[in-house]
Amino acid sequence: MDMDNLVVLQEILKVCVHDREEEKEKLQNNLNKISEIDLFMKSIKEEADLKFFSPRSPENIFGDKIEEKKIEKENFEKENQNHYRKINELDKQIDKLQLLKKKRRKAEGILRYWIYRKRKGKGLPGNYMILPFKT
Repeated sequence: MDMDNLVVLQEILKVCVHDREEEKEKLQNNLNKISEIDLFMKSIKEEADLKFFSPRSPENIFGDKIEEKKIEKENFEKENQNHYRKINELDKQIDKLQLLKKKRRKAEGILRYWIYRKRKGKGLPGNYMILPFKT
């Protein structure tokens, strides 16, 4: 793997890490919005408890708003499933790219050692063979 390939590998890794962070940010924003919706629903319920003797129930007063918030929450939860899936996929890609970089470093080390031994006029120790590494 030459330097151009290494630069490309590092750029791909950088993009994957950036995309993962964006997905995590979107996920956290949705989680915050879900918490706000839950807090709103809880406040309506508590308000209903305080107005026990009121002739109108919170469902009558806030019925449209409650339904709207339920739908909104469901949408955020569906979006989060996609965000979790994307984050998981990006984590797997990042792990593979980091492993590839690690293998590349190991292969470079073996190659440097071989070059060093050649310059010193020594062969490789034992039956040591340099094989092309697979990704």
